[in-house]
Amino acid sequence: MNKINYHDIDFNELIKLNVESSESSIYVDKNRKRLYKIFKIRYLDELFDKSEKLDLLVQKNHIKRMIVPDTKIINCGCFVGTVEEYINGVDLSDIFKKYNNINDIMGIFIKSSIALEEIHEEEIVVADLHAGNIRIDENGNPYYLDALSCCIGDKENDMISCLLYDYFKEKNIQIKKVTKEMDKLSFMLMIYTLLCQNMFDENKKLDFNSRFERLKYLKKILGIFELLNSIEENIDVPYLHEIIKPSHIKKYKKEMH
Repeated sequence: MNKINYHDIDFNELIKLNVESSESSIYVDKNRKRLYKIFKIRYLDELFDKSEKLDLLVQKNHIKRMIVPDTKIINCGCFVGTVEEYINGVDLSDIFKKYNNINDIMGIFIKSSIALEEIHEEEIVVADLHAGNIRIDENGNPYYLDALSCCIGDKENDMISCLLYDYFKEKNIQIKKVTKEMDKLSFMLMIYTLLCQNMFDENKKLDFNSRFERLKYLKKILGIFELLNSIEENIDVPYLHEIIKPSHIKKYKKEMH
């Protein structure tokens, strides 16, 4: 793990990003290659936990689906921030601004789902899984961000996405432990929400075919929530790519022409 001193960073060479974060101030270098995060947290125990988690992530992150910092920023012996690769592209939350074809967008959603399963195979739970924490590069490849919010192995973590929090609150479900199943449910809620955006906004230009295609995908996802509501026992929540396969997208694309 590389280390740099906080006072050796030339902030004149960095651009502060207009990103809402309660945990960090975030900067990118002028070449848009490296991302700097300076923690707002000053409690030593929390900083120690972050440092320990980062050391574990570096050992586990073999598939590179999650952007894990490669450098610790140190100030007076304390861990105060990180440096990591910057991914040029868009956050998943802005995917409809970059892509117009719903089938292309669903292809990216499925890639993101496959990446999530690969992260889970390394015994990592993303935990704070939302569309602003998934970055899509210029080639349409997904990367999960905010690695230090994740949960590793049996390490405890009470952080979950706002969507999942609201869902559990509505269902009166108490969270005992953050698990992979919660990640999968967060992912389904996220995709469902993204697909619903602008569907019924008369001021938004969406042609009939585009709305029809979205409804096809929404219907498949809705079936999962109906299943979850129909039984009381815990079930294995499927990954998105297990209910909407790449072959479905090819079929729908063919039907469009």
